[in-house]
Amino acid sequence: MEHTNNLNKVNDNIKHNEDNKKKDYVNNEKTKEINPHSIIHTNTNTNTSIHTNTNTNTNTNTNTNTNTNTNTNTNTNTSIHTNTNTNIHTNTTTTEKLNNRHSNHYSGNFIIAQYHIIERYLKNFVHDGVERWNLKIQQIRDIIKELYKNPIDLDFGDLNISMDEESLYSNSSSDKLLNTYSIEELESYFDKFGIKQQLSSRGYNHPKIIVDFTDPFVHRLEVTDSISTTTTTTTTINSPNSNSNTDHILIDIFIRRKEFYIYELLEEKKKHDNSSDRNIGPPSNVDQRYVPNFKMMNGTKLFEWVDLHPTEPVLKQIDYPIKSTVIEWLCLQDPSKPFSETRPPLPGQQHSGLGVTKQINNLLVHLATIQNRDCLLNKPFRFYNAFFYQTREYFYIDPGVQAIFLSLLNDIEESISKFGLAPISWAFEFGCVKEKATGNTVKWEFHKQIKPISPRMKNYFKSKLYIKSVQDNMRPMGTFYIDWSGHPSLSHFV
Repeated sequence: MEHTNNLNKVNDNIKHNEDNKKKDYVNNEKTKEINPHSIIHTNTNTNTSIHTNTNTNTNTNTNTNTNTNTNTNTNTNTSIHTNTNTNIHTNTTTTEKLNNRHSNHYSGNFIIAQYHIIERYLKNFVHDGVERWNLKIQQIRDIIKELYKNPIDLDFGDLNISMDEESLYSNSSSDKLLNTYSIEELESYFDKFGIKQQLSSRGYNHPKIIVDFTDPFVHRLEVTDSISTTTTTTTTINSPNSNSNTDHILIDIFIRRKEFYIYELLEEKKKHDNSSDRNIGPPSNVDQRYVPNFKMMNGTKLFEWVDLHPTEPVLKQIDYPIKSTVIEWLCLQDPSKPFSETRPPLPGQQHSGLGVTKQINNLLVHLATIQNRDCLLNKPFRFYNAFFYQTREYFYIDPGVQAIFLSLLNDIEESISKFGLAPISWAFEFGCVKEKATGNTVKWEFHKQIKPISPRMKNYFKSKLYIKSVQDNMRPMGTFYIDWSGHPSLSHFV
């Protein structure tokens, strides 16, 4: 009878161990996905249980005389069973914590990764569509030029689409400049950077900031004096190309955020080099109220702004999208101050300057910096614009263009010191800046000039490749000169 009871205990233990093996297997399968270290530990305990069971089975098949051994094995088995349960319990608790932590971590990373993939796809998709559209518009232009000697005047300006970073996210209903800065914030910045104080020194004690959101991408910031104008009840003003009076405007800025790639610049450069009709007038997005239509006389031979040494390898250093804040147009004027002999008007000026160029530039640099932009970008429409910008550490992104600009400065710097900036600016306007070897006229061209802000953009302009490319493309001293007799209004400077 005692032998039978012992056998029953052994059988119960065997059954109990089998149940534990099943539980171990289930727990192992659950932990395999997250914590492989827990799996190794659990398997060790499970193997021990199996070993014990094997001994027990052997003893059971022996005879009655092995009762003592069987009891001993049973006790051992029980002890191992207890340890196994303890180990499994501990591992299961640890694994559950790891499961929760890793699950949340991987889930968050997966969502972020998927978001960036979708965002990148949408950007590429829209960008490709814009490129194809603009290509078709250009093909239509080319066809019209080929078919008609005097083609009808078709304005395609509104059909050209510019795809930039903000285009996917812009909100035309926003009441903030660049969807970021409120009127109150701008007023505080005007005070912080000394703009308000400078205006006050000129008698403008009640400056009023007006922001125009008519264009969802290119925002316009105007500053007037609330006493000198009746425009006090609206924040939306006339279209940029209207002919409205500008006598009440002190500051006028057209600004946008734009992301562009270096291949766009290379395509623009290639198109420029292959064009036979370069920059007859200012770009279509210039406010025509400020810029009169100016053209060179037919048949004028022009100096070619081309590289002496290729600059494409240098530009290709920039292997990232350039996040720029673009100054599409900037006008700073004092309608109350007349011109004088010592301060004659520069080309395109209707009023004398306001004396806040430094402060406005510092403000724009600050705003671009806190928004993590790579640079401020502009395309100077006249020589004197580029001259003023270069004193604020703006550089042409194309080293070949930077070389020509510096070569011009080297040759006309003496004239600037002697006569001032205005006569030299008018000499460009009248076609009196010449290339000495050919007599060809140097017509001012519109190229991208940049104020680097981010470390990676600063590193580009400091790179050995950029500096060497500028040096290689510099023209010798004496390449350019001013033909003061080339226009009656300049002849007295001879």
